[in-house]
Amino acid sequence: ISVFKSIVDIGTDMIDNIEDVDSYSFSYAQDTGFNFEEKICRMRMIVSFQAKDKTEKELDAHGEFGVETIFNVENMDDFVSIVNEEKQVDGMLGTWLSAIAYSTMRGIILQETQNTLLKGIIIPVVDPKRLLTEENESSKQQA
Repeated sequence: ISVFKSIVDIGTDMIDNIEDVDSYSFSYAQDTGFNFEEKICRMRMIVSFQAKDKTEKELDAHGEFGVETIFNVENMDDFVSIVNEEKQVDGMLGTWLSAIAYSTMRGIILQETQNTLLKGIIIPVVDPKRLLTEENESSKQQA
C-alpha cells in the first residue's frame, strides 16, 4: 500500500468558520492493471472531497487522496479466461480487490484528516462494483 497523493486544503477564512461545514461531496476514480505472469494486480484509487455548507455552497475546504495497492493473487488463473484471444478477468476478482482497497483507503483518509480542522472525514461506504464501473462518481455525506 502506497499513498501517492495526500492533499487537504483548508482556506484561512475557514479557520474561524469550520462549523459551517455541513456535508461533503465525494468523487472517485480508479485504475486497475494486471501482470498475469507474476499474478499481481495493481489498483490505484483516487478520492476527492469538497466541503459544503447547509445551502450546498462549496466552502474553501477540499482535498484529494490517492492510494495504490498491490495484490499478489496466488490463484489468479482461476479468474482469467481467454475471450477472442484476449485475457479477461472475472469481475468477482475485481470486486473483491476493489472492496479491500477502498476499505483500506477509507481508514487512511480518516487517519490523515483526523488532526486537521476537519477532525476526520469518513468517506461513504459504496458498492465496490460501482467503483469499477462508474468513474468520477459523486456522492454526498453529512459532516
